[in-house]
Amino acid sequence: MRWTSLAIGCLCVVAAAAIYKKDSKYVIEGYFVFDNEAFANYEREDSARAVLNGLTDMVFFLTTVNERLAGLKKDGLDIQLRVLKTQITSNIYQPKGRWENSPKDILKSFDSWLETTQAKQRLGHDLAIYFTGHKIPTTSIGDQAGSICESIPHRPEYPITVVPFDGSTFMINALLKNLGLILGADTDGSGSYNIMRFNSYNPLPSEQIYEFDSCTAYDIKEFFAARDVRCLLELSGIKHSSVPNTKPEFYSGRAQDPDVLCSRRVHKDSVACRYPPLYEVEELGGDIVCQKIFCTTESDYMICDPQWPSEGMACNPNKVCRKGKCVHDKSKRKSLVIEGCAFGDEKAPLNWNGDTCASQLKTLGPPMCYEFGGKCCETCAKYKTTYPNCKWGDKQIANHGVPTSCDAFLTTYGMGNCYDDTFASLCCKSCGDWLAKNRGRR
Repeated sequence: MRWTSLAIGCLCVVAAAAIYKKDSKYVIEGYFVFDNEAFANYEREDSARAVLNGLTDMVFFLTTVNERLAGLKKDGLDIQLRVLKTQITSNIYQPKGRWENSPKDILKSFDSWLETTQAKQRLGHDLAIYFTGHKIPTTSIGDQAGSICESIPHRPEYPITVVPFDGSTFMINALLKNLGLILGADTDGSGSYNIMRFNSYNPLPSEQIYEFDSCTAYDIKEFFAARDVRCLLELSGIKHSSVPNTKPEFYSGRAQDPDVLCSRRVHKDSVACRYPPLYEVEELGGDIVCQKIFCTTESDYMICDPQWPSEGMACNPNKVCRKGKCVHDKSKRKSLVIEGCAFGDEKAPLNWNGDTCASQLKTLGPPMCYEFGGKCCETCAKYKTTYPNCKWGDKQIANHGVPTSCDAFLTTYGMGNCYDDTFASLCCKSCGDWLAKNRGRR
């Protein structure tokens, strides 16, 4: 018996009558169908390479899906998704407008296409998934039809579902939630933090969002107990199916690049926002960037919205994101990330004037880091110091109202000025170096 609430997660009581095949491996052989629009975010590449890179990303995403499904083993469920066949086509669904499309209309078109092509007779799959590049409202994700291992009159003879594919990790959670619903799980309340949460498409600072909870496992067991699911206990596909196997640490695509992720998820010109206060940290790196990243919006590059980060994305030197945590990188890839600068310099303009890190450095010199050091952490890294209140070195000073550098001022007027506390706080790097060399600590 299970109760759900929109205010809380779930409460469940395991019923003794719910019997399923314990210690069995349930295998779902999938027929994965893509439309051409699914690869639209790879449009800067030629069409053949776009498809190749898109399918490379898909193997990586499906590997992650199976890692999430493997989390059910703690509750006695062993479920694996396998690839029976992948196909790309352009004649399944024709959108009625340029805006969001109805998943129900897409599902109806997909079901008709599958019947026309006699897919089940040719392949013998357990599940058909339509990955589309057509825009679908996230509130409608979760629509599916048909029932696993069971034929019901006037419905598809096996489950079908539609999942948005944009080349980003958003697809992972969308597919996982749809799989959960297909396997009999209920949607949990908005107070829950697991995959089946009421709205699991917005990133949350919680490790639970990467897992199915025990209530979901109970739902699936109860669902299996009430049906003949022998089709999942054996490989029923006419051809050999394969297990997706591209671990994050060995993935060679571009979905782990935060700017690429933003351009695919939000808009082709969107990039990752580097402003540390958005993440409620002083420097960008560590667990927080593994829980969510911010991307510039389509309408305004000064506004940023949260998105899902990628598994295996760099989060600090020799560390990568794994289930919301910044952990040691098991691969032998050379780390190009600077400590506290996980994404490098800001790619979007720093202000309404269109300034960049390079232009600000040229105009203001290193003192610009006190204003833009968070966004220009890669450029400013070379100016970092360990002196107190001197993070980015010497600050901007003026000589009779004319901006000048500390080096120029001290060359003209002498190092004795460093004995003045106010001056020393402004020229903290130059004075700190000189005092340490000549007098040690003051």
